[in-house]
Amino acid sequence: MNQVHESSTDPNAKTTTLQIYRHKSPDGEVLWVFDDPEVQLDKEPLIEGMPEIIAGVLRKQGLPPSEPFTLTFSTKPFRNSRARQYYSLSWLYEGDGDGGNWYRWDGTKLDGWLCPALFAYFESAPKKIHFTVTT
Repeated sequence: MNQVHESSTDPNAKTTTLQIYRHKSPDGEVLWVFDDPEVQLDKEPLIEGMPEIIAGVLRKQGLPPSEPFTLTFSTKPFRNSRARQYYSLSWLYEGDGDGGNWYRWDGTKLDGWLCPALFAYFESAPKKIHFTVTT
């Protein structure tokens, strides 16, 4: 499910919410994926370092390591809230001809690749992506 609503410090910032879940690929690999019919994405995998970032965030939040969760993200920082922990990814560089972009989870040495599906949500690769996870 994809929901767009205003909830950041910038009243013009779009915030997107996606349900992330585990899916077994045809070759037997279990991947974190999401669906977003509004932009024609089905079982879009989060790969190349993103599973390690997801595992770290879930661990930090005390959430189950293999249960579905809700990811909310925006280019603008979220309002301060005691109810949720917020995180950020900082842009590192564009991938070599693959159309994706590499990001680092702020405060860590964990890097992850976001595929060209990123452009379904942003016109260009943002320098910062702020996010939170909930169950």
